[in-house]
Amino acid sequence: MAQKPLEGRVSNPQGRHAYPGLSPAFFGLLMDSKDLSAPFFLQATEGIPGHVDHAAERMQHDYQMKKRFCDELMSGNGFTPEIKVWVFKGLTGIDIILKKKTKTTVVNPAQSIYVGETVQPMTAGDRKITKGDNADYELKLDGKKSNPMFEDWISTEKSRLQKAIETSDSKTSNLGGGLPPDLLVWEFYVNVLDPAMDRYSEKFKQMSKDEQIEITRYINYPPAGGPAYHRELIIDHFLLPSERQMLVDNFTKEKRSDGLFMTYGSQEGLSLMIRMLIAQGRATKTNPVILAVTDPTYPGLLMAAKEYVKLGLIKFRLVPLDEKSGNIDTDALRTAFDDERCMGFYLAEGNPIPTQIQNLEEVAKVGKEEKYLKKWFFDDHAYDRLGATEEGSLIDILPGRVVAFKTFSKQAAPFRVGVVYSNMSSEDFARVKEDMLGKHYNASLGYAGPLSRTVANILELDAETEAKDGIGVFAKHIKRTQEYYEGQRQLYEKFYKEALEIAFGTSYKIENEVTIAKSKFMFGYRHTGEIDSVEYFEAGEEIKLVSVPGSDCRPNPADIVGEKYLNSSVNFSMRQNYTSASEQKLHIGILKDVLLEVIFSKMGQKEKRKVVETLYEKMKETNEGKPLLEVEEFIERMKGNNYEYVKKPLSN
Repeated sequence: MAQKPLEGRVSNPQGRHAYPGLSPAFFGLLMDSKDLSAPFFLQATEGIPGHVDHAAERMQHDYQMKKRFCDELMSGNGFTPEIKVWVFKGLTGIDIILKKKTKTTVVNPAQSIYVGETVQPMTAGDRKITKGDNADYELKLDGKKSNPMFEDWISTEKSRLQKAIETSDSKTSNLGGGLPPDLLVWEFYVNVLDPAMDRYSEKFKQMSKDEQIEITRYINYPPAGGPAYHRELIIDHFLLPSERQMLVDNFTKEKRSDGLFMTYGSQEGLSLMIRMLIAQGRATKTNPVILAVTDPTYPGLLMAAKEYVKLGLIKFRLVPLDEKSGNIDTDALRTAFDDERCMGFYLAEGNPIPTQIQNLEEVAKVGKEEKYLKKWFFDDHAYDRLGATEEGSLIDILPGRVVAFKTFSKQAAPFRVGVVYSNMSSEDFARVKEDMLGKHYNASLGYAGPLSRTVANILELDAETEAKDGIGVFAKHIKRTQEYYEGQRQLYEKFYKEALEIAFGTSYKIENEVTIAKSKFMFGYRHTGEIDSVEYFEAGEEIKLVSVPGSDCRPNPADIVGEKYLNSSVNFSMRQNYTSASEQKLHIGILKDVLLEVIFSKMGQKEKRKVVETLYEKMKETNEGKPLLEVEEFIERMKGNNYEYVKKPLSN
């Protein structure tokens, strides 16, 4: 039977309606909106007090969408675009709004979902990608947690970066965020997720009724961490070959899935790690656990720990990472481990400093010392295949001691799925899983069945197309992402050399200005000289330039135990993401950044004026001759102060 259109009609006096995702009380409000689909109506009524319990309605909507996912699977008529977009958001945190097909566009018959309109599914022949003003899609980025149960959770205080990104507009040069560019997002939807869901729908029709019922049972009631078969697919088709073999060696081929479980992105994995340390360390406000981290460290770890830091349950010890040599200070690591409350060491290679760690063998030797055998090692592998160490990482050289994290989101943009795995024995990792997954399941009801099944769909399609074409569609997307990032890295380096030459001629040394990887990665590490990173950040906000202050890549001094390294170069650095901005925005952003450097420099007033004017003319040229009013206003204000930086006064 053909899929019925979403008509939005009340079908009986009891208030049941054709759109099952909403309660009857909420449905009346929906009907008044006329033009909005249910998910967008939820957003549109966010500011209306007293009318709607949005958290309850979202939970009801999500529950019904999961039911509809299974119903569409069982119907044998394929998945509708609305279900595909819902699944996509769960995997990526991004809404895709598919536009209506018009006479002038022969691209995608899928459309925005409106009550009362029939939606036609996308077909293989329609998978053509366009961009620009006439693109057939819009993206709406969702910065909230991917778990729909927590979409309306009371937010904690936002960071400088979060506030800056939320208030940014089309004029902003955003080098602070970590989201992939629109085109890669759309390519993933069209070339990977959409055909994977279509393929599985066809395969499902060929299964026996018993098989179908068993699969839908797993979709509705998935085991914590994902079904074993889905985890096997991740091991066989996503982990590095050495990691795959390690799990086979430690857990056997038949039970290799016991060595890995799924999370809602690596961020959730880090949160579970911290909760495990707090529980196992019997942490209290007067006796917190301590985690050693590199200085600088991944800001996402600090975000994951923020609420527990506020409660006084966890503090940090710093282990300096030399940005030029790529070496970790192993003496500082030993000092950290000598503190009996220090439970372990967390390492995220490649973020924020885009470099491989050069002395991992020495770090492993510390871990093997008898007095440190109780210390944990947490190895974050977010940048595998993007420049990070792939052979000889801690999980390879420190057997039985490492819990690792990996995410699809960086190398397979924008696929926000995380995994936790280990080189421990099956017995030891079983304890870790029991602790983490207990908290995971209690908090989020386990990893969502439709999302887990979709991950499996993608990896199954990848294996099938690899056998047929020599490279799978998912592997092809990863390769495309790698090539895109490398192209952006080259532009980043080119634009900095150009801007610095305008400012300083040939007297500068690029390595003293910015640390740039030799290939791929996602970040540049900008040096601000003697200017504190927060002051540099605030000055950048005035000209709509956003980067991550280095001070956001280290714990607050009050949360550090032991040496605080207050004069660390981290406080005089900025992390800049070159992968998400367009070529034009990247170019303008770097010109803005160098303009700031000139204003903060000790260059003479006349020379400053000349250089600032030249940089601004280059910005206008890059901006297709259009003025940048925020930059003009900034320059005029600096001119009135002899080209010396003075903070903009707060407006009343």
